[in-house]
Amino acid sequence: MNPEFRDKNQIDLEAFRQEIESIQKEESERGKTGHFEGAGFKAEDLTLEDMDFWHKIKNGTVARDAFDYYRHRLKETELTPSRKIFAAFAANKANVVIGRRELEEREIRNDPRR
Repeated sequence: MNPEFRDKNQIDLEAFRQEIESIQKEESERGKTGHFEGAGFKAEDLTLEDMDFWHKIKNGTVARDAFDYYRHRLKETELTPSRKIFAAFAANKANVVIGRRELEEREIRNDPRR
């Protein structure tokens, strides 16, 4: 693997972990959700695969097939408690993005002006 590519991935992964750690702290302090409670969440356990899925959620491009693939891959992997916690959090966020897009598509198809 090209060392520059590996270094960029490592930098991106560290930034992703810091972002999730920040979300975890914010949600815990505000009592907003129970996503990160218990089991001692550790952002350093998150992987490039988790990061890739998170970026798709954040930029609104996550699709049902990507969500299904991510869930399938998780089932094939021995997960740390932190990855399980993140996967549940990410799944909830992905479902919101996917649900909104599917609703918009349905509304467009059912629009009598079209």
